[in-house]
Amino acid sequence: HLFDPKLQHIPQHLRTLTQWVNWRYDQQKGKKTKAPYNPHNPSRHASSTNPDTWSTLEQALARVKEHTGLGIVLTPPLIGIDLDHCVDTQGNLSPLAQRVITRFRGTYVEWSPSGYGLHLFLEGSLADVILKGKKLTHGEIYTEKRFFTVTGRALLESRPVILHATTEDLTWLLTQLG
Repeated sequence: HLFDPKLQHIPQHLRTLTQWVNWRYDQQKGKKTKAPYNPHNPSRHASSTNPDTWSTLEQALARVKEHTGLGIVLTPPLIGIDLDHCVDTQGNLSPLAQRVITRFRGTYVEWSPSGYGLHLFLEGSLADVILKGKKLTHGEIYTEKRFFTVTGRALLESRPVILHATTEDLTWLLTQLG
C-alpha cells in the first residue's frame, strides 16, 4: 500500500473530517485512473458530491486493504494542490516545487502516490482567483467536487498543520503553475 499508516503526519484537522474515501486504480476509457470508493460499501464508487459515500478516517482505514489507498473529498475552504512530476528519480525537487514549498512553508505537504509529485493542503477561497477554463501546465488546484489521494508520506519540511492562503497567495500559485 502507498499509505503510511503512521497518522501523526496527517494534520489533526484533516483526521477529524468525515470526508474520507478509499481509492484504487480503474480503467476508464482505456486509461488508468484513480477512482474513489465508498468505505461503507467497498465495491461501490464514492461520489465527490454525495456525502453519504464518505466516511470518517477510521472507517476508511478499516477498508484500505481492499483498495489502493485513502483519499479525502475536498470541500471549501480546503484546497488541494497537485504538483505533477516535480521530483526526479534521485528525489530532488524541481525549482517550481521549491518555490511553492517556500511560499507555503509550514503547511502540510506529502508525496503523491507516484512518488514523483507532491500534494499540498491549504485553506482559503478561490472565489477571487480566476481558474475556470485555465489550463495549468505544471499541476492542478482543487477545492471542491474532487477527491484527493492521501498517502501520509509527509515531506520532511512539512508540518502537520494546514495554512490559510490569501487571494494573493493563490493568484501567485496560479501564475507559477500556468
